[in-house]
Amino acid sequence: MLTTAGRRLSRIGASPRPRMRNYTLGNMPPPPAVNIRTHDMISPQERRFLEAAERGDKPTLQECLLTREGETPLNVNCLDSMGRSALEIAVDNENIEVVDLLLKHPDIRIGNALLCAIREGVYRLVEMQVNHPSITREMLGDGWAQHLDPASAASAEYSSDISPIILAAQLNQFEILQMLLRKDARIERPHRYSCICETCDRERLNDSLQYSLKRINTYRALASPAWMSLTRFVEGKILRGICLREDNSSLQLAEQCKQFACDLMSQCRSSEEVCFVYFHWGYTMPKSRIGRIVRSPFMKFLYYSISFGCFLLLLTLATFESYRSEKGERKGGGRTRASDRGPPPTFIESLVVAWVLGMLWSEIKQLWEEGFTKYVHQWWNWLDFIMICLYLCTISVRLSAYWIYSSPDYLHRYTIRTHWDAYEPMLVAEALFAVGNVFSFARIIYLFQTNPYLGPLQISLGCMLVDVAKFCFIFVLIISSFSIGLAQLYWYYDPETPVCLSPNECILESNVFSSIADSYLTLLWSLFSITKVEDTDVAENHHLTQSVGRAMFIMYHCTSIIVLLNMLIAMMSHSFQTINDHADLEWKFHRTKLWMAHFDEGSSLPPPFNIIITPKATYYFLFALINTCRCLLGKYTYTKNRNRATIRRPGYSRKRNQMENHDDDTNKKPLTYADIIQRLVARFIHQTKKDMKMDGVNEDDLLEIKQDISSLRYELRDDRRREIVRSSSHIDAVKRDIMRTMSSTR
Repeated sequence: MLTTAGRRLSRIGASPRPRMRNYTLGNMPPPPAVNIRTHDMISPQERRFLEAAERGDKPTLQECLLTREGETPLNVNCLDSMGRSALEIAVDNENIEVVDLLLKHPDIRIGNALLCAIREGVYRLVEMQVNHPSITREMLGDGWAQHLDPASAASAEYSSDISPIILAAQLNQFEILQMLLRKDARIERPHRYSCICETCDRERLNDSLQYSLKRINTYRALASPAWMSLTRFVEGKILRGICLREDNSSLQLAEQCKQFACDLMSQCRSSEEVCFVYFHWGYTMPKSRIGRIVRSPFMKFLYYSISFGCFLLLLTLATFESYRSEKGERKGGGRTRASDRGPPPTFIESLVVAWVLGMLWSEIKQLWEEGFTKYVHQWWNWLDFIMICLYLCTISVRLSAYWIYSSPDYLHRYTIRTHWDAYEPMLVAEALFAVGNVFSFARIIYLFQTNPYLGPLQISLGCMLVDVAKFCFIFVLIISSFSIGLAQLYWYYDPETPVCLSPNECILESNVFSSIADSYLTLLWSLFSITKVEDTDVAENHHLTQSVGRAMFIMYHCTSIIVLLNMLIAMMSHSFQTINDHADLEWKFHRTKLWMAHFDEGSSLPPPFNIIITPKATYYFLFALINTCRCLLGKYTYTKNRNRATIRRPGYSRKRNQMENHDDDTNKKPLTYADIIQRLVARFIHQTKKDMKMDGVNEDDLLEIKQDISSLRYELRDDRRREIVRSSSHIDAVKRDIMRTMSSTR
């Protein structure tokens, strides 16, 4: 119960013993009862000391701490029934005066009281304990568990791997975390999960659960907004990398890092700050007006879109070229382009090759600028990579065929296609070219993101592809199981071998499950109702085999069509509805990502014009060559600089820029990326603290007020007692003076 004497007094009071049930099995003795500290285990002096700490009775605490002659010294680190020391109780009640009094005692052990102070978020309490001589720099970080008292660790609220700096980071205590960082406290990033070093092996063998919990708690601290605000912003990529190898909590922490980045971006107050955050650089623009127009992000997007549209037009024209009407042996006596085993490229095909080389160079530059990790994380880059690889394979095979069959030593260049080999180079090239065309036209979907009507539909389609992939995985398992089973059942019944039930009557089997490959094809086409029910019949009088085959065929239809297809429809409907509920937000986000891809400097020319050597490219090449030679001689240090952004400041003009440069103070230090990040972090911290203050009054605040009133009451009582003693002594002195005066007058 809560009494007027203080806060949460029931933690010290004895509770009635609960009634225990007997769960013994056979002759097995019951487990020993849990040893809970009660008032019988606490001496009266310790009980009085703990109750005074709970009530905030400072005079009583001072009296208990005084050791008189002949008395046993008080154990200031004694624990109550809940395993709390007097210092922890005072910290929990946020009684600064009592904490200050206890910390002055030479035998005090801080222990978990520091974690309680961090949990309460009282900066003054944490500072008092951190500045205590018993607290070292190692104890604030990874050395906390080694310096912790075993008795305190067993009864602690937090596990031993929760150090003060980890707890401050997890609770987003900005001021406390900054103070701990000034004390050189650090969080050591865990090794990767597959690490086999001596330390990881020892911790994993000692206690695998504690090892895993330590990793999770450490990553929670590293992913906290407070830690990333006061240190650096690299934890999101690390957590994203481990989320697939450990558990879902890592993925949640990665999403927390993304949310922190969004919250930090929301603190930007100008376009300049946005550009600094995105590009690590400020505004930069070409000198000429035409150059600004050509290099603008919108124009670059327009150039690339028109270039890709022309590429698709060339693919369409290549499909309808005039020579494609020369089919079979109708013209030329077989010496036509259709019968040429190594034909030279036509004009349209040469243009297609130029476009493919331009797109290849564009992808190489994008891979160099973004890096391999960022490049492979974009699914559209995978589509471009596959498309370009198919076209490069087509070009390579066509060039090989032309080189081989153009040789004078080869006499059979023109041959009717009917007599061509199945893996003729031209046939392989045409097959690769056809598949590449499919990927090329599918690439148009990427441009749908700019349209407000087709953009949300394209995003929904992308999310539903994940459901389709899950369905395909389950479907492959189902169709494989039935294919293997049916092939095992019908392996003997070869459809090409006649069955003679009588000497004059021989028929062929209609079995389509004689091999695993045939079973796969038959079951796949049966989804579209192309197969027949009679495919499971056999010519022999084997009714059991035929019945089992029909039963398995029916089970396959029920499983794949009734269950799996309807499950796929439900999954896709759910994904579509989820995206449709936030269609506008999702579409704007993906559209912004599309625009941002054209903001960097460079690659202003679309394919195939980007393969033309320009004076700027020549200058950059010579400059890089000179720097490489200087680097080899030790006179230059090579650093890779990121391209500057080409985004244009609204209302910019050369005259206005000259006026601004003339009016600005020449000694003014230009803004850097670090300055902008420092601004955003300060705003974020201020906004976070403001939101915390707006949470309102809770039960803990009311209990703290009650504790303050209780402490004030005991202080007033002590002052009143002192005043009474002082008044009594003064009255006694007056009485003695009166008696002395009366005796002297006699």
